[in-house]
Amino acid sequence: SPESADTFARSLIKTIDFWQKQGKRVVLFYSPPQGMDPRACLPRPIRITATNRCDISRERAIEHEAGYRKTLANILKDTQGITFFDPFPILCDAQICRTKSDDDILYADIASDWRAPAKTWNHLSIGGGRFLAERAQDELRAVLAN
Repeated sequence: SPESADTFARSLIKTIDFWQKQGKRVVLFYSPPQGMDPRACLPRPIRITATNRCDISRERAIEHEAGYRKTLANILKDTQGITFFDPFPILCDAQICRTKSDDDILYADIASDWRAPAKTWNHLSIGGGRFLAERAQDELRAVLAN
């Protein structure tokens, strides 16, 4: 909702301002792509369909995050001295956003509905964090080195 986006933006700006006034460098980490259902990745003895319901389309992930990303883009545009890291290009290719890699499920929890509010967003599992760190080493070093 617009009120929750405004509340999020005001709170984040206030937090950034607080830390910058303390002389700290602020690095913003975008959330990983959202809308996955990691339960769909669990092996099942019987499958009714061969369709991969584990990964989601890039288009659906972009749609799910549109409001969040717009809010962050506005904050980054209007606030000086912030660097950021976006895991989206690491976890998504041109067609899909990955929920699983080999036998490792990349998300630890489940949003009950891909249109659900931010409070139900997915978080990376330990394996997901490792997957991201291994593939984004150069980007993370560049963001954190400044």
